[in-house]
Amino acid sequence: MSYLYDVFVSYRRHAEWTPWTRDHVRVLLDAYLTQELPEKPRIFVDEQIEPSADWPHRLGDCLARSRVLLPIFSGDYFNSDWCLSELDLMHIRLGRFPESQLIFPVLGHDGELIPDEIARITPADLRAFRNTDLQRHTPRYELFSEAIRRHAPDLAAAIDSAPAFDSAWVDECRVRFDQVYGWHCGRCAAPALISITRKPRPAISVPRVTP
Repeated sequence: MSYLYDVFVSYRRHAEWTPWTRDHVRVLLDAYLTQELPEKPRIFVDEQIEPSADWPHRLGDCLARSRVLLPIFSGDYFNSDWCLSELDLMHIRLGRFPESQLIFPVLGHDGELIPDEIARITPADLRAFRNTDLQRHTPRYELFSEAIRRHAPDLAAAIDSAPAFDSAWVDECRVRFDQVYGWHCGRCAAPALISITRKPRPAISVPRVTP
């Protein structure tokens, strides 16, 4: 058993944002990383999991066998136990191999909920291009493409820095996602994050309308 993917894209699924991630981010990453790596990059987006697969175990396998995590930090990313577990598991691995660059964060929102342990890693800021109606062959898309191109060498360097694969990561990831699945099915307690601290979402103050 060895690495299967170079990049694992971690994002909060949504009817509008999934196509943005799959059809734009992944496609441009593939195009520009192809210029930086000796072989065609292998990029995982969770829509690649087969409908008949054991979802928690397949997700665990894919994360465990990925060199770098690319989390897209959206406002709702931090409401997802799946996303936070992906981030936490890779952060645990990073703690074992601090010389590596195993997390390559992308800022898609304001970032105020990013855990302090992750906030110290400088993100790629793509907020200006995270738009559900982003259109190809426009000046804005050209700027988006250029932003991905600028970050591709650093992402390639992060991929190259990955440590030797450890098959124990597969069981570690499978167990965590079994816990998340059990929590959502009401069979067990919520999994505890052990390397990052979930920030509370700030209360929204709604102004009172005086008639």
